[in-house]
Amino acid sequence: MRLGELQHTPDRPSRGRTRAFVVLAAVVGIALVVVTVVPAVVKARGEAVHKKPHDIGVPLFQASCAPVLDDHVSDGGRPVPTGAQSAYPTVPPSSGRAAASGLPFGRAFYGRGDDAPVERLVRNLRNGYVVVWYDSTVSGTQLQALEDLGALMPKQRPKILVAPWDASRGAFPRDEHVALVAWGHREFCGKVSGRAVADFARMFPPSIAPEPNGA
Repeated sequence: MRLGELQHTPDRPSRGRTRAFVVLAAVVGIALVVVTVVPAVVKARGEAVHKKPHDIGVPLFQASCAPVLDDHVSDGGRPVPTGAQSAYPTVPPSSGRAAASGLPFGRAFYGRGDDAPVERLVRNLRNGYVVVWYDSTVSGTQLQALEDLGALMPKQRPKILVAPWDASRGAFPRDEHVALVAWGHREFCGKVSGRAVADFARMFPPSIAPEPNGA
């Protein structure tokens, strides 16, 4: 027994030192993560909290926005059946026949490939939303600006939606890639400008729509 114990005794301190080294390395690793990653996350969150719509996209003078168009308003009559399409006199529409329900409250940005039918968005317009439609040319930093607006603008104006325009329903005017739409009103811009969106939303509050209390 004593001989066996003597033979194994030298291994014990070695194993203890190995475990201590592993624990120390783990502690150092966690400390490095806390020191480097946490401040970056806190900084990013702080910047997001203090960011304003005017900071997103290009300045207003670079957005090349056309004058606001005041459209003839059409209530549209009966709701459009699910999956069906309605013919609209303008591209994009600012009134007319709508689906029975709009896109759900609480989500503001829709990307390409998301299900965002025009008829449902017209229902949103009827319920007092501003819809920001963008065409297929918007990409890169401009598309990111729209995502940022989708995250930030609801804090300023809860009823706002950003969605891709379906080119099969008609084309935007030449060199105009973003359409700001409220019930009965449209404004086209060449580039994404948070200032343009904020100004348009302030100009046309939910109260101008037929059913501003609708979801």
